[in-house]
Amino acid sequence: MWDEIKVTIPPGAEIHPMIKKIYEAFVRATEADAKMAEAEWKRVTHEEGSPQFSFTAAQLDVYGVFELQTLEKVLRDARPEAIGPVAEAIRRKIGMTDHYEHEYAFLNAYYNAARQRMERGLLFGKRKLDKYDTGAGSGT
Repeated sequence: MWDEIKVTIPPGAEIHPMIKKIYEAFVRATEADAKMAEAEWKRVTHEEGSPQFSFTAAQLDVYGVFELQTLEKVLRDARPEAIGPVAEAIRRKIGMTDHYEHEYAFLNAYYNAARQRMERGLLFGKRKLDKYDTGAGSGT
């Protein structure tokens, strides 16, 4: 959402001090909203765990339904001996070189993002059964 402001500056007036005053007034007027938005962002990232990670469409399209169901089971079981290796395998497969301290949060974020993308694709008749599915004959 954008607001518009029209300012008429008299000839010969100093522009920079006026712009500075407008900026300061804008910051004061929007400070409460900015703090509220930041608090909401922190709440969402804490509850859902995913916005701290971002993935490209290509990274989310690497796996299919089978792998996503397998990842869901790994997350549900939450066995520490499985979380690290699965996170490492996914990072390697999707080309992410970063290592995250909280592997479970990474896997949860990837699962949620991939599932949402897959569900959106299903609305348009696109389905990928597994990582080997090229889409030829599955409606894609």
